[in-house]
Amino acid sequence: MATGTVDLEDKARQAWTEQGKTLSPSTREGRTALLMASNALVDALVQTLGGYEIDAEAGAARVDPSSTHTGRVMTLVVHLDNHSIEMPVLVGEAVWTYYPHVAPKALKVGESRSLGDPLGRIIFPENAVADQWAPVSVLAARIMEVLSSTVE
Repeated sequence: MATGTVDLEDKARQAWTEQGKTLSPSTREGRTALLMASNALVDALVQTLGGYEIDAEAGAARVDPSSTHTGRVMTLVVHLDNHSIEMPVLVGEAVWTYYPHVAPKALKVGESRSLGDPLGRIIFPENAVADQWAPVSVLAARIMEVLSSTVE
């Protein structure tokens, strides 16, 4: 039986709460829990957006260069008509930045992949984030709203 969006969101929220609700974890365990939380949130977003026939998938774990936070989070990759965008999923934050998605390639030891120059920002409604959490339904609705204006 496939895991439902609600289950994925609950898993993400639990991991986020257990690791202390910070995007700048100071311990290895905190960094692992942050990745787990952002991964589960990305999975829930992919499933939700897919229900609206939006082609989305999980991307790589990255630090958002436009953010002051130091933790790596999973990214959400959305494929649009003629291009793809990638956004670090900043759990609990009201502003996410999105970047052009570049197809992954093998990295050499010590290399990292830059997200490039930002394409735009998604600002979630002020009341969307409660107790450092925004529901998947709110995130998905705002992502779709912003993306519809980038495709036109």
